[in-house]
Amino acid sequence: MIDLPADIREIYQQVQPRGISESEFLLLVAEEWLECYQHRPCPVMSRGRVALKNNLREHISASGMTQKEIARSIGVNPSYLSEVVSGHYEPSIRIVLLLLAVLKVPPAKIRDVFYLVPAD
Repeated sequence: MIDLPADIREIYQQVQPRGISESEFLLLVAEEWLECYQHRPCPVMSRGRVALKNNLREHISASGMTQKEIARSIGVNPSYLSEVVSGHYEPSIRIVLLLLAVLKVPPAKIRDVFYLVPAD
């Protein structure tokens, strides 16, 4: 049997993150771990019955980068990215993963950026 808090403390001592106390580190690890188990309802419907929505505008704003800078960094035309942000185009999984990387969003949190809703 493992002693989870002791194991995390050992990792904390190895990593020694600056500006974070041991108890703060333990809470951050627990929050991140528990977030994986949160139930977020996702409609299960056929492709024609759902629409892909996104929160890209908010994430781009929070990144401090412009849409043009992000578009160039992932190798797409700025007008294409603008259409994705506005919801007119659905990006490929490759573009989604590149966007998550440049926006520093872990792939496990993809649903914080992209999500499905029933089509109108």
